[in-house]
Amino acid sequence: MDTQVKQWRAFVATLRFCARKAFSRNAAKSRSLFPVIVFIAFTLSTAKAQQPVSVAPDSPRWELEGQANVAEYQGRKSLYLNGGGATLKDLELRDCVIDVDVATPATRGFFGVQFRISNDGNNGEWVYLRQHKSGLPDAMQYTPVLNTGLNWQIYSGPGFIGPVDIPKGEWFHIRLVVSGAQAKLFVKDMDKPALEIADLKSGAEKGRVALAALTGATYFSNFEVRETPSVPWRRQQPPMPPGHAHEMETFTGLRRACPRSGAGTDRDRASHYSVAGR
Repeated sequence: MDTQVKQWRAFVATLRFCARKAFSRNAAKSRSLFPVIVFIAFTLSTAKAQQPVSVAPDSPRWELEGQANVAEYQGRKSLYLNGGGATLKDLELRDCVIDVDVATPATRGFFGVQFRISNDGNNGEWVYLRQHKSGLPDAMQYTPVLNTGLNWQIYSGPGFIGPVDIPKGEWFHIRLVVSGAQAKLFVKDMDKPALEIADLKSGAEKGRVALAALTGATYFSNFEVRETPSVPWRRQQPPMPPGHAHEMETFTGLRRACPRSGAGTDRDRASHYSVAGR
């Protein structure tokens, strides 16, 4: 268990003990102080939610899959992924800020952060970078994961792809800010987002967090995650660029492969996907 979690639990236990003592000594006076105690508890819980949680590469909290192990790269202890993933086993989040340092010596690859992953791993969101596309319009991309499928062919254009220069063989920082139905990806520059995702498509409002590299040796270090207060869920459909299809129909048989799992999500529209063009 992380030191921050132990310290917080010890503090909460002490607070509860003191509260019991106060109420037992003078019940009438304690009742008058009850609103104050509630306010303090609320303030402390909010402060706790704002504290970043660091997870070391060798922490038992990581569930490693595929080609994934702890390694050292350029003097740093790191999570090495190459056709593998590392999922936090004991944490589900809605809105959050994820920070991590990344380095890749590979010429070609797909690596990034997955979030709001369902317990069965079938649905979620994924933002990834492609070093072989460095500097090009699709160097980074967001795709929803719907019933295990990556849907980058469907979801492209503004709000889904963007250009960015990806260093090779050196550490750089990425940050993902998830707020309601939107997310922002920062790469190297923490003041200006490299990619703004206006409408997260999976429909998942809570889930697990993971690091992943579909291919290409990639190292992750200094991972931190901070839960943030939930914001209202408001979807913002991005505009379709001129010349794109106004309507696209898929085989009706796809409905059987993509069972309905909740109104208002893109999974519900798997058998008939329609978008408005300009």
